[in-house]
Formats: sequence, structure tokens, C-alpha cells
Amino acid sequence: MFLRARKALMISTSALLLLGACSSPEATTKKKESKIDQNTVVTDDQKVTFKLVNRAHLSTKQVDNVKKKLHEGYNVIRHFTDTGYTPPANIMVMLNPDSNNPSFGGKNFIRLENADRGTYELIHEMTHTLLSYDDDKGYVTQEGLATYMENQYGDLKLSVDQFVRYFIKMHARVPLSRLTDEKVASSYFRPLLDAPENVTLRQISYVEAGSFATYLLDVYGREKFTRVYNQSPLNEKLKDVYGKDVAQLENEWLAEVAKTPELTEEEADRYPFLQNIPSSLQKLDPELFAKGR
Repeated sequence: MFLRARKALMISTSALLLLGACSSPEATTKKKESKIDQNTVVTDDQKVTFKLVNRAHLSTKQVDNVKKKLHEGYNVIRHFTDTGYTPPANIMVMLNPDSNNPSFGGKNFIRLENADRGTYELIHEMTHTLLSYDDDKGYVTQEGLATYMENQYGDLKLSVDQFVRYFIKMHARVPLSRLTDEKVASSYFRPLLDAPENVTLRQISYVEAGSFATYLLDVYGREKFTRVYNQSPLNEKLKDVYGKDVAQLENEWLAEVAKTPELTEEEADRYPFLQNIPSSLQKLDPELFAKGR
């Protein structure tokens, strides 16, 4: 969320005996340590060890690049804010080949899909794993912060405010009151990905969460956002911390979004999921985009 294919190696019995005779216990130990070092990343503070499982058969150079990003990502995320959460000492990082599955950041593992193509959101998933994530405590802050961190420090950056403007234009924006409502939020952030329209709905929700989180962080700062991160009931927490209800915060956020230049047709064409919105809207329940009670 793996084992590297082994190449058959033909060695004669005499060669094996010679190898055993020439290898001292000390040399064998160093060889084992070297092999372990190639597959692990120990953070600078020595608190977390990432164990890489190279299912995608990445080259040594590609694996080294992932290791470098793990080092950098850990330092950025752990110093960005303190949520009071202590991540596990050992975290497995699965480098998976090209697939249609989404990447995932769990408590003690990170699963990176499409690692062989380099199109994975490592910082996004690391944010979940390092800062804590509970499905019943407000998807908006969790996915919003992860999207924000990927945009700021990762490789896969999205013009989230411009995308929200596009959603509004296409009548595909989800009201914030629905995304912050724990009773229905899973319908948006965790739909069954068995149909293209559900994938589109999930992408819309992630982008909106990222745009809203960016607004809160940029305008009100990290300290307040940390107080609502991964908290429930989110609607009440937002009111307590920001002194404004969801509708007021939504109006502020959308006013800021309106200042962002619209995507040109050429820019929109670069993102297939935007092109899928018209057909997805025909198949999705209109109630999903209706104002919450």
C-alpha cells in the first residue's frame, strides 16, 4: 500500500565454496548492512525509518531520487506544524508500477502508484502519514493540507483556485457545507472508484479542499489551521477557531478565488479530469452539488 524480481544466477559449487572461504564474518556483516542501507531511509532526527519496497523495479538512480524526496519531505512536513501526533518509527514505502489505483498514505505505510512514471504525490501521502489521518474527523482539512503541501513542496502542483473557478463555470462545484459535513463527506472523498464519474467527483472534492485549505493557511495562518486539522465535528471547530460559520468562510474563500485568472482553453486541455466533468455531471446525482441543510 513487493518483492523485487530476482534474476537467476548460475554459480558452480566450487565458486560458492571459494566465496565462503574468502568472506570473513566482518565482510559478510558489512555486505548485509550495505544491502539494508540501499532500501532504507533514516530521518535526520533518527526518529523514523522508511523501508522502500521496489515493486516497480526502479533503477538505482530513481530509487535514490525517492530517498532524497523522503528526506526533504519529512523535514518540511514535520517542521511545518505540530499536530501533537507521533508517527510510527518504521514506515513502509511501496513503489508500485503503473496502475489505475490512487496512491495512499496509511498509518505505517505509504503506497505510491505509478512510481515507474514518476507521477506520484509523495508529499501529499507523507503528510497523511506523518501528521495523522482519521476518516471520521474532517476530510477537508486532511486532504486540503495534503494538497497544499504537495503544491508547495512536491512535484505535482495544481492550480487549485483556477480549477475551482472552472468548476463554478461548469456548475460542478460542491458546496463547502457538504464537504465539511461528516455525514455526507465520504460520498465525495471516498466514493467507489468503479466509474469515471466517481473518480471525477473525488478529484473535484480534493481540489476544493486544497483551495479552501490554502485560503485558510494564507489568510489566517498555520496555528489556527492546526487547531482544526483532523478535528470533529469540523463545522463546530471552524466556528470556534475562526469565529465564523462555514457559510461565511465559504464566501470569503470564493471571493479570493474570483481574483484568480480563469484557465484558458489550452490550459484546461492539459487536465483530462476537467474534460470529463460535462459527461460526469450527466451521470452524477444533482443532489451531490446541492446546498446542504
